[in-house]
Amino acid sequence: MALSDMGLIPHDFVAPTKRQSKERETDTEAYFKRQVSRLGGRAMKFKSPATRSRPDQIAVLPVNHIFFCELKAEGVKPSDAQLDEHRKLRAVGATVHVADTKAAVDEVLRIELIEASLK
Repeated sequence: MALSDMGLIPHDFVAPTKRQSKERETDTEAYFKRQVSRLGGRAMKFKSPATRSRPDQIAVLPVNHIFFCELKAEGVKPSDAQLDEHRKLRAVGATVHVADTKAAVDEVLRIELIEASLK
């Protein structure tokens, strides 16, 4: 006998569906690398042992167009130390983006392609 037939739950009860999981940083990072590669560029992990707050990736697109990208899990914001490092890099003329979803990665690359075409 079904639980609804026993009066334990309403007949029109619909079980909640599993909530869409948020994008993980590793997924966003893999997507970023694939998309940069598809554009003919290179995305390289940027590790600096002396400074933990550096952006995650350096991307080089064709025609010598270089930028940094901080990749995060969906909904996660950069730390204050990371934001400070981004400000320092921008102060010396570097371009720094933050992306936490695949859609945000697409927007970053759209912006960078426009910038590269203006050179």
